[in-house]
Amino acid sequence: MTSGELKTTTIDSVEPELITTVESDALKDIKDRLGEISYMSADIVNLGSIAEIVKNPSSKDIWRGSISLTETHRESKISAQELDQAAEILSESYIETKPGAPIRCIHAGSVAGYDSNNASDFERPLGPQFPGGNVGFAIARGITEVGRGTMINKNAFEDDFEFEAEVTKKLGYSVGNHQGENPSEDQTGCGAVDGAEDILDIFLDEDRSKTAKALTQELLDASFGDDDGYKKANNEVFEDAKIIASKKEIYLPRKKAMLEIVEKSNKDGVPKTENNANTSFIVINNEIGTTLHTDEFDIKTDNNSKAFNLDLWNIVDTANESYEKENDRQRFIAASVALSISAAMTLTDGSIRLMARMPEEV
Repeated sequence: MTSGELKTTTIDSVEPELITTVESDALKDIKDRLGEISYMSADIVNLGSIAEIVKNPSSKDIWRGSISLTETHRESKISAQELDQAAEILSESYIETKPGAPIRCIHAGSVAGYDSNNASDFERPLGPQFPGGNVGFAIARGITEVGRGTMINKNAFEDDFEFEAEVTKKLGYSVGNHQGENPSEDQTGCGAVDGAEDILDIFLDEDRSKTAKALTQELLDASFGDDDGYKKANNEVFEDAKIIASKKEIYLPRKKAMLEIVEKSNKDGVPKTENNANTSFIVINNEIGTTLHTDEFDIKTDNNSKAFNLDLWNIVDTANESYEKENDRQRFIAASVALSISAAMTLTDGSIRLMARMPEEV
């Protein structure tokens, strides 16, 4: 995928054929067939621990989250061999997104109550994944809009959310995110929403923003080539994000309110999900029209090796639908990747594996 190939991939609105009720053996055959298609359609490349992609002498204080592959190993929840096996299972766990499906967070936990043997659970429509779902897309737009001269006020987030909600619908999906299985009075259970202020604060921290910027550029280069436009966009984004971060008390609604905005737009858009415990991977998915079947991956690994998944192709589609000018599109993409990296720096200790899922021709 190069900078000259930012083509919007609008999902066909035709209703997909459903599996409906099938016997367990027939459902297994369907899953095996879809797994084979997933495995054959794209390669998953292990890029190493995410914190090791960009060397930083002070990296000890860069990654501050509790999600840790190192701790999972230390507690013997998964061996190195089992982790490699999980990576193979990961390559077989991607499916096509479905029209009308809600946008999902990169959250690694299954939907609460998921039954792998229930055909209706397995075939539930799955949309693309992005940190915080439509909440995250609103913030990415907010950063992009600051660079276009838009002023921050108490209505800015809602305006950004509504605009990107319409973009989501134009691309054939519905508005969404998720909530924790047992949200508290102050917490939604979505790390990207509950940690939104902490994520934005990274842009104000010299050491952490330097690492985030370098890692963002690495991912942009890997996905779009050595493109001066993306280098310029990345530089601009990290300056514009400082403005949003410095005014986050004005820009961001309270945590629960952000989720309520999603639910108001789509009452079925915030399902309850189980926790992120034992997350081992972050996957950058570049195969257009596909996403990780998180529930199935969790089941197949006995919940011992979960994965965050970022559908980069959908970020590109969203950028194309949101902006006419290439520089604006590139800045939206850079802002989205930067937010994703910052979310990883907030939620993990940097030890989980960074994976890239690449079709044969990118």
